[in-house]
Amino acid sequence: MPPPCAPLSTVTPLSEPVQPSFSRTYSNATPLYITALTNHPSPPYNARLECWSLANTFTTYPTVGRALSLGNVDNATYVVLPPRSAEGWHRPPHLMFFVLLSGLAQVFAPRTNRPMPSVDMQFHAQGPAPMVGAPTTYERQWDVITIAPGSPQQVLIAGDTDMRSPGHLTYYPGDGETVALQIPISGGVVPEHTVVHEGGCTGDEGEGRV
Repeated sequence: MPPPCAPLSTVTPLSEPVQPSFSRTYSNATPLYITALTNHPSPPYNARLECWSLANTFTTYPTVGRALSLGNVDNATYVVLPPRSAEGWHRPPHLMFFVLLSGLAQVFAPRTNRPMPSVDMQFHAQGPAPMVGAPTTYERQWDVITIAPGSPQQVLIAGDTDMRSPGHLTYYPGDGETVALQIPISGGVVPEHTVVHEGGCTGDEGEGRV
């Protein structure tokens, strides 16, 4: 006959609670990095991509995690874009946050503040194929970001509103619909920030990610 099991009171407890693999936390002082579309300050006022570090700091959330105020915003719009489509040259109607919820978007901004390179809209609307492989003359003309859920550009500030510029190009090369939120920033007030570098954020700027 096997010996009786030891009473529960004699079971040795774990010396320390097991820590989940995602237990590492970020400091509230860690900045939030966000990609912004702005305009060059001199002619021809081309759109450009920059990586910003927002001045607002994180606070501890009441339950778990941390939060950061993005400032005052106005009425948000829920936008559904068809698969394999293109917007062509356009400017945001006002300063706003663009938040990708699902799908895929590619934003093209001129790499220099010189006259715009020509674009074959029909060809490049077919998807990201032109961006595959070694850099081409076409690629060297553009700064390009690919926006997908979880990417460093999932939240974007669209601020290239200067009427003297045609704006930027956006394509939706996915096989399904792309869904996003457009959230105007109240009064067109640019969030206080520091420019970290030219071009979109990469996710390697620090511990804070967008």
